[in-house]
Amino acid sequence: MVAVVSKAFSDISYDERERILTVVFMDSSVFMYYDVPESKYEDFQAAKSMGAYFNKEIRPNYRAVQFRGQK
Repeated sequence: MVAVVSKAFSDISYDERERILTVVFMDSSVFMYYDVPESKYEDFQAAKSMGAYFNKEIRPNYRAVQFRGQK
């Protein structure tokens, strides 16, 4: 996991082999996004606004499964 500076996310990680982006939200919910290209992960990390990038490029375009609920 990589800690990030964001109002929406606390950590993100990427599995290169499986192409899975894991996103931990500030409320501790965890979602796994499938078939995400590595370039999208890199762009997400580098985005000026991670929330805006996520809402435009990740959330609507990749299948997600919630890994666990809120604490």
